Amino acid sequence: MNPIRIIIRDSNLSFLQSQEVLKQLAPETYCLEKIKSFGDKNKSISLIDNKIEDFFTRELDEALLQNKADAAIHSAKDLPFPLPKGITLAALTMSSDSSDCLVSIHKTKLIDLPLHARIGTSSSNRADQILNLRPDLTILSLRGSIEERIEFLYNNQADAIIVATCAMKRLGLEDLITEILPFDTHPLQGKLAITIRSEDKFTQTLFEEMDESRNYGKVLLVGFGPGNSELLTIKAHNELCKADKIFYDNLIDQSFLNKFNAEKIYVGKRKDHHSMSQDKINKLLYEASMLGFRIVRLKGGDPFVFGRGGEEMNYLLQRFIPVEIVPGVPAAIAAAALTGLPLTQRGISSSMAFCNGSDIENLHIPLCDTLVFYMGAANLKKIANKCIEANLKADTPVAVVSHVSLENQTCINLTLGKIINENLTAQSPSIILVGNTVLDHGYLSQNNHNKTLFTGTNPLKYKKYDNLVHIPFIQITKKPLNSETRKAILSDWDIVLFTSRYSVQIFVSYLFELQLDVRWFFGKIVVSIGHSTSDVLKSFGIRDDFQSQKEDSNGVLDLFLNSRFLRKKVLLPRSELGLNIIPEGLKALGYEVNALAIYQNSLPDDFQKPELKKYETIIFTSPSCVNNFVQVYGHIPKDKKFVFKGQHTENEFNNYKSL
Repeated sequence: MNPIRIIIRDSNLSFLQSQEVLKQLAPETYCLEKIKSFGDKNKSISLIDNKIEDFFTRELDEALLQNKADAAIHSAKDLPFPLPKGITLAALTMSSDSSDCLVSIHKTKLIDLPLHARIGTSSSNRADQILNLRPDLTILSLRGSIEERIEFLYNNQADAIIVATCAMKRLGLEDLITEILPFDTHPLQGKLAITIRSEDKFTQTLFEEMDESRNYGKVLLVGFGPGNSELLTIKAHNELCKADKIFYDNLIDQSFLNKFNAEKIYVGKRKDHHSMSQDKINKLLYEASMLGFRIVRLKGGDPFVFGRGGEEMNYLLQRFIPVEIVPGVPAAIAAAALTGLPLTQRGISSSMAFCNGSDIENLHIPLCDTLVFYMGAANLKKIANKCIEANLKADTPVAVVSHVSLENQTCINLTLGKIINENLTAQSPSIILVGNTVLDHGYLSQNNHNKTLFTGTNPLKYKKYDNLVHIPFIQITKKPLNSETRKAILSDWDIVLFTSRYSVQIFVSYLFELQLDVRWFFGKIVVSIGHSTSDVLKSFGIRDDFQSQKEDSNGVLDLFLNSRFLRKKVLLPRSELGLNIIPEGLKALGYEVNALAIYQNSLPDDFQKPELKKYETIIFTSPSCVNNFVQVYGHIPKDKKFVFKGQHTENEFNNYKSL
């Protein structure tokens, strides 16, 4: 077998880097050649100002493509993006050290350098970071090998230089390092990359064991759609089921995400309120995928329609993280469909354009029949003025569709002139549709009859109701495991009574926190309030011993009255708002009861008040639903039908109704 031909740049550092790779190959299996790159030949070109992607790789890539070499070893951060056609990454090594270091005369630290000291660097990012710390310093563009840069320093042409720590270590120059700098560096710094011709499968196998990227996870940029979970694609749902971590945006129903086992990380961004910067989000995705996790980056609408999906995709691909795009229903498409206002229509509109309405200074109005503006609610009047300036008529129809696909969706029909003359504003978030297809067809009013509002948390049993809309009026929040709860769980109990599926889920989570498991139930009688609670018990491998016939407090008391258990100590994990009916009733029957509050029951965060005129029937599943409903509206409407789960829920309703 002929030895494979390996090429590197013609520098001492490149040679030492190559030895880290080549020591894993038998000497007789390769031959090594040095090649001067474009960057090596043109040291007068500033690296700070240089925008040439293949500055240090062009000649090596050409040698591979011309079959003059079989593999090239590079500093990974020197690779262009994307790689040239016909070139493939065979391996990416682990980083030896990704930090930057300062080398200075007399080992003076960065903070102690004299005023206006000269500091050399080859990176515009490093220059910006230096000036953030010391805006008085003078930046010098640094070129040449590490040895030449150090010579530049000791010839008194600079007071300090910044170089990659890994380079100093590879050259055996650690003693010259003044300090490690607290800068964010290129994520590929310190890593080595081996590239080959794409069709050369044999050479690729030689480097497989060195390839760190084999263990990387995958990032899926997934479109959630406009907000209504029923518009989620099957592909998106499947990927959420498989995810290890879900990074999600605003306008995504967190309660819907609770059904998935993945860790959920909120990274939403709204006007003037960002939970974290885009750079931070990118970094989190990269770090999580490097650890081998399968990541879903969940975005409202479609990732590639004003969702910064392209930025995140490029950021990850530049770092050799596998990426897949899962499209979602764009908010503009949903707004048109759900209002009956077509974006195109024969004889009226044969073209459309999506525009960013948040950047008014750079907004250009395209020549299209239908215009769609995203993120423009705060700039409604300015957008209208821009349209008039672009020669659209003042009577051009406009529809402002707010909260697209959600229950509180609204559609207001206007004209450009009316928006300007009456100084109108829009709710956020909104999609603004402009054009002659935007006419009020009465579609919304035709589809707002006979809806049923479900106020509880689990609508599955109520699917028989037509047009069921689920807007929970309660939010379940687990209470922290405190000393009182810990003591109660570790005490002796004869009977454990569960009156909701949440009490089961949270109680079992407490057991896990205490390093216990379902064996804790051995020897205890397990009682359930009904089928749904029993089903959750079964999901944890726990079988109830008794189940009440009626799924309410009276049903539980009837069960205890008829069973007459000989053992009397009862643990009742439940909501802090639980009624006293069960504890007092059991005590009257001679039982010792600990009603242990393990979760809170409150109005959901960021609750959006639904418009009641859209509903014919309202379903309440607990007294808390009734209480929160009255808290929101202040009264019980008289023109609705009501459905109740349990007698006590109905009693609570009647207490308010009689007021």
